Amino acid sequence: MRRPASLAFAIPTLILVWNVSDAEIGASSSSTMADPACMAPGTSVSAELASSEGTPERRPDRSAGGPPAADKAVNAPDSATAITPLFGTEPVSAIQSGGELALREMEARFAAAVASRDPQAFLSFWAEDAAVFPPGKPAVVGRQNILKEWGWVLNDPDVSLTWEPDTVEVAASGDLGYTYGKYKSTGKGPDGAPTVHNGKYVSIWRKGPDGKWRVVVDLGTPSDPPPPKPAQ
Repeated sequence: MRRPASLAFAIPTLILVWNVSDAEIGASSSSTMADPACMAPGTSVSAELASSEGTPERRPDRSAGGPPAADKAVNAPDSATAITPLFGTEPVSAIQSGGELALREMEARFAAAVASRDPQAFLSFWAEDAAVFPPGKPAVVGRQNILKEWGWVLNDPDVSLTWEPDTVEVAASGDLGYTYGKYKSTGKGPDGAPTVHNGKYVSIWRKGPDGKWRVVVDLGTPSDPPPPKPAQ
């Protein structure tokens, strides 16, 4: 996952600050107090140094076998903390992974609803403004119109339609995704003989304000070779 380049440069800078030694801090403090420009008016250098030497410096107690917790936080930053997002947001990869699992589950439920031939269960998987693009026909827009278009599957007990996604992708925003794969339909021809048709499909899903995924665009195309032309 690519991260903003600014974060990669900011981390080494912080580590340099954390690794400043106690000796450097002490040397800096002593040189500052000995600098006449930093002393109060009327105070000699010797008096200032004497004053500073008379006040014992408070150092972390290391007799317990290591620096205290507060000292560790400064000099040895936790690497996990250094890469935690500043605003505590969930990594994008986790959002996408969760969405892909949800879409696969929704595809399975959608197929089960079609197999049950329950119109209300079928409609629950479509957005109000959904559109389908049946081969050789104009686009069909709206849930109720889509229900009519799918009547050949839902109203005929001899017809079966099954499918399974090969690929599932979810946008970084986590509220839009697509699936595509293969489908298979079985039924009976005009002469009553069994028929089998294979095809491929793509569906675009949108996550609504209620947190549920619904199909907004669906397109299927047959994979079977065209029937032979009648002999002349």
